[in-house]
This record gives sequence, C-alpha cells and structure tokens, in this order.
Amino acid sequence: MSYANPILSTGRVSNQAFQKVSTAQLHEVGTRGYLPDGRVFYYSSNVSTALAPGKTVVAGTYPTYGVNIAVASDTAISSRLLPVTLGSSQTLAANLFAGGYVTVNAGTGLGYIYKIRSHAAVAASTAMTLDLWDPITVAVTAASSKVTFSKNPWAEVAIGGATGQIVGVTPTDVPLGSTTTQYFWSQTWGLCPLLSDATVTTAVGQMVIPAASGAGTLDLAASVVSQIGTAPTVSVSAEYRPVFLTICP
Repeated sequence: MSYANPILSTGRVSNQAFQKVSTAQLHEVGTRGYLPDGRVFYYSSNVSTALAPGKTVVAGTYPTYGVNIAVASDTAISSRLLPVTLGSSQTLAANLFAGGYVTVNAGTGLGYIYKIRSHAAVAASTAMTLDLWDPITVAVTAASSKVTFSKNPWAEVAIGGATGQIVGVTPTDVPLGSTTTQYFWSQTWGLCPLLSDATVTTAVGQMVIPAASGAGTLDLAASVVSQIGTAPTVSVSAEYRPVFLTICP
C-alpha cells in the first residue's frame, strides 16, 4: 500500500509520487490517479511560471482564434481526420491542442465533442487537420459546421482561481519550466493543505471558494460561486489549513 504514489485506472501504481516533479513525461496529461485513502490527483504540466504548494491552479484560457472555426471540407461519419481553417494571421506549433478537445458548436454535427490525438504545425491561412482519437459520429460540412478548440484542462496550468477554471491544487513546489515542461500531480479531491486568504472562525463544514485577492488562495463563501471544497476546521489568514477538496472526483 502506498500513500505517495497514485494508483492509475489500470490498477498500476505510478512511478511518480504526488509530491514529486519530473521533466520526463510518465503519463498522458489529464491521467487520473488516486490514493487508498480517497485522495484524487490529475497528471498536469507547467511551463510558463513556477508554482507554489497549497495553491489552486487554473486551466489555460481559451484562445480567441480557436473559437467558431470553419471546417475546411466535408467530413464523413467514421473519419478520424477533421480539417479546419484558422484565421489569416494565426500559426500554431505542432500538437498544441493534442490531448484537448474540439466541439462542433454550429451547423451539422452540432453538439458533438471529440478528443484531439495530434496535429501538425500550421501556417497562417492554411487548413489544419486534426487527428482524432474517435471517429466522427455525425458528418460535418464546410458549408455550415463551425468548431471550437479546448486545450487539455491540466496542460500548462497556472496559479489562479478567482477568474479562471480551477483544475486542482499543487501539492509541491513546481519549478519554472521555461523551455522544459514540468510534469506533476494536481490534487482535486480529498483532504489537502490550502493557503487561506481570510480568517475563518465559524466555517467548519462551510463551502470555501477562490479568494478575490491573493491568487491561488481560499476564502469563505458568502454566496453560490465556483466551489473548491469544504472547511473541516477553522483557518487563519496567510496560513495553510486542511480543506476537503471537491474539484474533480
């Protein structure tokens, strides 16, 4: 029994403990792991900023160029290749959206979502072909279909919370990646230390939320907003207190 190395859905135990960081990618980003005591983690990556322990991390923002994109040519049912056309000035590195998703947001095929396996680098004003993990369920057409990209929620995360999509809490220091991607486990469920931005003296069992100030910290909920979890004990401003996370089971 291990209380450091998450167990994967296959039943295999990860070689990377939840408080360790690696420059070698051991799992697909977004892989779920859990410990025997019920704590849950998702495999994450970081590049642009250093991350401190006990703070909430958020998914990258949706790029404006990745919304309402035209389908380049008709794509039939069962095809795993989806050609799309970006704007006139946009270029993309290879596999920027690998592990993410493409949603059909308008026209034929409306309402379906597909996971992106890979794509080549793309120059401005050229067609970009997405290699999908699963085949197209409902045909899409160049005449009417529009799609929207979503990056993998756990890819290239950053400290934040008040205005972003919270995807977990860092259990350890994660160095600045710069040009070297850092891989680590973000905790999403169960008891977890989290930095408080407020003194809470009557909050046992009460919902905690992202603080409006103090990026990555918690505050006491005064209304229904994005929930991080619940407080099993009182907390003091600028100190770490246990929180029972309920971000992602």
